[in-house]
Parts: sequence; structure tokens; C-alpha cells
Amino acid sequence: MSSQSEVRIADLAGELAKSLDGLEGARLDRDEVRDLLEGLATMASAVTRLLDDLRACPALRTREHELGLLAYQTIHSKLEQSAAAAEDLAVGAEALCRLLPHTP
Repeated sequence: MSSQSEVRIADLAGELAKSLDGLEGARLDRDEVRDLLEGLATMASAVTRLLDDLRACPALRTREHELGLLAYQTIHSKLEQSAAAAEDLAVGAEALCRLLPHTP
């Protein structure tokens, strides 16, 4: 991946964080809540996949000797925990969407 695309990805992630930070859940109507939850589920699934991919990332694997075994294991453990948390968010958001009544 080029450094230009990496910068763009970081910019997009920052924009998404600002947008989410600016939301006020109490002001959303039912359809907006559903849309938000569906978007969160989709985003969380993508984050889960990305974190899983990072555990297999060659750049992290080749660093084992440079980082030391404990740091290497900690990084991979944290990536695994984060992926599990993102997956929980996706499952929870999907479940909430199913529970919300549909607007006619």
C-alpha cells in the first residue's frame, strides 16, 4: 500500500470518528437509529476483518526478533481481543436492528 493511500485511510478514519462523535443518539428517529446501527454493524465487521488481517501481517511477523517475544505476543493478543470486541459490536448492532420495529 502506498503512503498516499495510507494517509487517505487515516483521514477517512478521522472523519468517521468526528462524525460519530458529533452524533446525539437522543435526537435520532427510529429509522435513523436503524440506519446508524446497520452502519455500525457493517463498520465493525470491516474492523474485525482488518484486525484479523493485521495478525497475519508480514510486517508484524518479521518484527518478532526486534520486538522481543513478550511484546510480539502482547501485540497479537491485543489485536485478537480488539477483533473480538469489534465482532461483539457487529453482532450486538445487528441484534438491535432485528429488535427495532419497522416503520410502515
